[in-house]
Amino acid sequence: MKRPLSFLPVILVACASCSSGPPRSIYSLSAPVDTAAGISNVTARPAIELQRVSVPDYLDTTDIILRTRGNELKVSATGRWAERLSEGLNHALMADLVVRLPGDQITAAPPNRRMERQILVTIEAFDIEPDRRCVLTAAWTVLDKTNGAVLVSERGAFIAPIEQSSGSVRDAGIVSAMAVATGELADGIAAAVIKLPISAP
Repeated sequence: MKRPLSFLPVILVACASCSSGPPRSIYSLSAPVDTAAGISNVTARPAIELQRVSVPDYLDTTDIILRTRGNELKVSATGRWAERLSEGLNHALMADLVVRLPGDQITAAPPNRRMERQILVTIEAFDIEPDRRCVLTAAWTVLDKTNGAVLVSERGAFIAPIEQSSGSVRDAGIVSAMAVATGELADGIAAAVIKLPISAP
């Protein structure tokens, strides 16, 4: 009969720790974008499918991950993502590519129109470094979906400084720097797509 009572203090302590402190702020990697606004003539160029972005397992979470030193990581205690980072990156890259490639139909899922090209993106690192820099390393490939041929295969590193507030790094500054780095990745992908001929070989 005494055994159930022994669990009561543990439960109370756990609940108290859960309720302590203010709730974490929620962030999105990109602002809402009207995807139709960037499309001017989608029939002139090949339709492109953006495949789901590949992200390292330790990053694919709703937590904002910070690198402290060496191999040590920590979770922000004051902010988190509104969705898993892989989903947020997909939405952010889609929004950025729509703006940068207004003559192309960019979609994350094949619509009724047959997709002629496919973009594959692999995130190798997306770290918030102790020196207050956001470092994004990624590889991207553009495929011809009709025959599986590789049209473009590139890799790049993008670095964005993190703005400080009152001498310290805050979540809003981290999110802003990550959005800037994602936009620079979109610049690289868009530049590669623009160089391709309208008709795939």
